[in-house]
Amino acid sequence: MKIEELQIGGYGRLHNREMKLDSGVSLLYGRNEAGKSTTLQFIRAMLFGIPGRVNPQERYEPAQGGQHGGMLAARDSEGGQWRIRRYMTGGETPGRSEKLHITVSHPDGRTEEAGQTEMERRLLGGISRSMFRQLFAVSLDELQELGALQSEEMSSYLFHAGMGGGGEIMRAERRLQQDAEKLYKPRGKVQEAAKILQSIEKLEREAAESRSYLLRYNQNIAALEAVELQLAQLEDRRRIAAGRLVHLRKAQEIRELWLKWSEAKLELAELPVIAAFPEDGAARWRTLESEVQNVEGVVFRLQRQHRDLAAELAKQPPDERLQAQGPQLEALDRRRSSYEDKKAEAERLAAELDALQEHLERILRGIGAGWGKAELAGFSATAADREAARRFAAGFSAYDRRMEAREAERQTLRSRLAAAAASLQAADRALAREHAAGAADFAGLAKRSPRELLQLWDELQLAAERWREAQLGGEPLRGRGAAGSGTGSAGRRAQRYRRMLLAGAALTLLLPPALWLTGAPPVSAWAALGLLAAADLALWAALRAERRADAAPPGHGGEGDAAAAEMRRLRGCCSPARSRRAGLAGRGSGSGRREAQALMPAGWRPG
Repeated sequence: MKIEELQIGGYGRLHNREMKLDSGVSLLYGRNEAGKSTTLQFIRAMLFGIPGRVNPQERYEPAQGGQHGGMLAARDSEGGQWRIRRYMTGGETPGRSEKLHITVSHPDGRTEEAGQTEMERRLLGGISRSMFRQLFAVSLDELQELGALQSEEMSSYLFHAGMGGGGEIMRAERRLQQDAEKLYKPRGKVQEAAKILQSIEKLEREAAESRSYLLRYNQNIAALEAVELQLAQLEDRRRIAAGRLVHLRKAQEIRELWLKWSEAKLELAELPVIAAFPEDGAARWRTLESEVQNVEGVVFRLQRQHRDLAAELAKQPPDERLQAQGPQLEALDRRRSSYEDKKAEAERLAAELDALQEHLERILRGIGAGWGKAELAGFSATAADREAARRFAAGFSAYDRRMEAREAERQTLRSRLAAAAASLQAADRALAREHAAGAADFAGLAKRSPRELLQLWDELQLAAERWREAQLGGEPLRGRGAAGSGTGSAGRRAQRYRRMLLAGAALTLLLPPALWLTGAPPVSAWAALGLLAAADLALWAALRAERRADAAPPGHGGEGDAAAAEMRRLRGCCSPARSRRAGLAGRGSGSGRREAQALMPAGWRPG
């Protein structure tokens, strides 16, 4: 056999390397770690297989990438050329995890494929891996080991090398001798055999001592057997009970499922039997139905598009001149994108030129009224002028920054103004609602200005207070004398109610204007007025209940007559003409009219 070519795809440090060995003797030399031993291992691997992952020292995984393996070309004694391609496909063991392809090219032109066994028989002459490694492919480590042997060992090594074993047999003999000495050595104490003999002697002594415990041992054995029998019986009972418990728990867990299954079974018994219906027929039917709908929609859209295109094509008959100019039109169409890009670029540049022209005009107007392009072109600025221009530019930049800050503040104030305007609109809407409610409550009052209405309301309240004071202060009463009305507990309570009523009236007069002046919402002022008026009415009703006296109606002389006349006059001023004819009691039921009627005693009518 003669090796002619090596193609290394990836093996150790070698990557995509090709070697031609077509000379008589080929010598591979180089520095350390250059790849000489790797090449030797590659030849072994190509001839006898790449080692598995359990032997990483001889596997030589690719360190620089590439497919693990390569090709070896050799020529046999008959002139046939053998090409052996072997690559790893992944795995832990050699042979099964590699891809091997061997071809033989004969001198007469025939080509055949061979296997590993046939290649070893025909190309290598039946030499095994170990014999090839010891005789023909000796590594540096094996040579160093051979040089360290003595003459007897050398002869033995060479003898065994001829048999294919080499130094492995000698190393095995030495290992066997060392293992034997570890097992047994005369007068030894640390060997395994000596330790075992000592253990045997100790066990014999313990056995002799244990013979005296035979009777107790037999008793304990009998008791242990009885206990084990009892435990076995209890275990059988426990196992039976546990099985029954598991059965009952499973029955309890699946009871609801069993009920559903029973109902489904009854329902299934009522359904007709369909032998050819597939297992997932319902899901497939729904899927196919949705697909059919989608396809119908697509077909409908395509048909409509086809009709539209056909109608449009029918409206546009072919033009012979355009057909004659077809190649030119196609060339122009191909150049249309470039034309549109250039047109857009020209428009952009024109817009940019216009913007620059406008900016230049603004700058010239900012410089002065008489400045133009000619003046700007003829302007020659000195160094001082340029420095002044730079200072002015810096000042303008600072001014621009201040203007931007003021613009930001203006935007903030504008947003706040918008929020305030929204709040004002909400307040206006609330005020409009309050005005509408007030107009409904005081519909019986005549239309006057707010100042006149407020003045009349104050005068009406003062007249009512004077009339109350006249009623409570000793005016002639109808049916009883006034002498007995101020004595006893009823009189004291009446005095107390009177003071509280006066304080409430004063608070009614002062609190709403105070709220109005402090900037409170109109709703709060009206609410306070209504509450205080209701409190005054309650005190007045309590005072009347205490007195239980028939007061003379207004108009029977004294201060009561004057107060009643004043109230009639104010009533005539507040009410419109038809209200004066119909009377205050005949109008609507607004809260303002009810409050005005509450100022009068029950049964009182104007004269």
